[in-house]
Amino acid sequence: MVENSNSGNSDKTVIILAAAQKRFAHYGLLKTTMNDIAEDIGMSKASLYYYFADKETIFQDVIRKEQREFVNQIEKFLSDKVSGEELLITYVKKRLSYFQTFLNLSKLSSDSIKGIKPIFSQLFENFKHEEVTLLKKIIKNGIENGEFEKVNVTEISELFISLIQGLRSNLIIRKELENLDKKDYQILEKQFINVAKIFSKGIKK
Repeated sequence: MVENSNSGNSDKTVIILAAAQKRFAHYGLLKTTMNDIAEDIGMSKASLYYYFADKETIFQDVIRKEQREFVNQIEKFLSDKVSGEELLITYVKKRLSYFQTFLNLSKLSSDSIKGIKPIFSQLFENFKHEEVTLLKKIIKNGIENGEFEKVNVTEISELFISLIQGLRSNLIIRKELENLDKKDYQILEKQFINVAKIFSKGIKK
């Protein structure tokens, strides 16, 4: 994205991202073009290129926006007085919702997502660091409340994320991304919640 401190440019960027998000949600990343996005907001393609280098850059900013919203939601729950177990369950539910949103916006098959992985590898690596930070806050919150034992917060947080990632990967291995249905997500949510409960019991005092 082109860096510019002008508020008018900032407003235009918000409009572009909102239009692009709708377009991605309907057609997916591969079937969306810069021309489509430009037409949706009554802008010339040349003007759109002033703000974004390509559709992949726009898509990355849309995903960053979704990631920020996910983090903000979890941060909000952290400020509420709920148990560590409840926080972990909330986290896995919201994380699954974010996973669904990403797949809906990209509409990528298992093969095509491998092709674009280099483009988004840093984006998702940064997000993983944010997830670890969130989990550390949840675990620390449970320790401070006397609910959880004193544990290596970083190790425990990374382990929890690895378990969740493993369940997602297992589903993707068994079934093509584009063929995932409501039942698959329901099964995955149940598995996520069970992991959160078992994990919580394992570190409870």
